[in-house]
Amino acid sequence: MALTNVSGKDRIILNTGDSAAVNFLGKPEEGLLLGLALRNALTGSTDDALKLGIGINLGLIRLIKEINN
Repeated sequence: MALTNVSGKDRIILNTGDSAAVNFLGKPEEGLLLGLALRNALTGSTDDALKLGIGINLGLIRLIKEINN
């Protein structure tokens, strides 16, 4: 799995329903490496219906406590 090299305390994964948001709290290049690993893993896929959209934001993030925890 692409996230095995990133410690659980250095990332936050949020299930957004039909997708997921992965936030890296450590080095910014970890996000780029994850994107590359996902692309490489799916490049050989024979499933034409499988689509993947990846967005990378290297800007600051703000952590807040959401009302539903």
